[in-house]
Amino acid sequence: MLDFKICMPHELDDIDIGIVTSLQEDGRKSFRQIARELEISTPTVQARYQRLINIGLIKSISPVIDFTNLANEQTEKIETCECNESHDVDLKSGMSVKIKCDLCDGSIGDKPHVLKFANFERFFCCNTCKTQYKEKNKGRIHSITEKFQDGAKNKILKAVTSVASLSAIGAGICVNHGIGHMFHNATNLV
Repeated sequence: MLDFKICMPHELDDIDIGIVTSLQEDGRKSFRQIARELEISTPTVQARYQRLINIGLIKSISPVIDFTNLANEQTEKIETCECNESHDVDLKSGMSVKIKCDLCDGSIGDKPHVLKFANFERFFCCNTCKTQYKEKNKGRIHSITEKFQDGAKNKILKAVTSVASLSAIGAGICVNHGIGHMFHNATNLV
């Protein structure tokens, strides 16, 4: 008896299509450039891009090599596709991406089990696969999460420091010794 499961599709919308199309035109574009083209926010582009990677639609951003710029003896050493066709895919809004289980490669039904950590999402067909994946990759998940949290803490610390520096400058306080100067000024007033 064959057991068929319906794969949970992720329906692509105009934003997804715009991001992929923009990267197909030039994979070196920054998220900010893409956001300006699509007239959406940079964090939206970043989140959508990460989601397209997580669901498996985008596998990599690869350079396109212009072989005419290489010397003849070098081009013979490089394997190239001889089909002479573009490998860009013409995506349309409403298309769906089939998502496979990140542990067993099985198809995922209409309700995936999702594991989120740091800025990653992993999709599973069942809770057993999700649990086994977490156990198998416990150290790696912990390490990635710590690095992500440290990066977030550093960003917050930089932002707080910047705000404090601006406040100190606005109040006419020395940025290097701001706190000390405030105490000295307060004691001089007494």
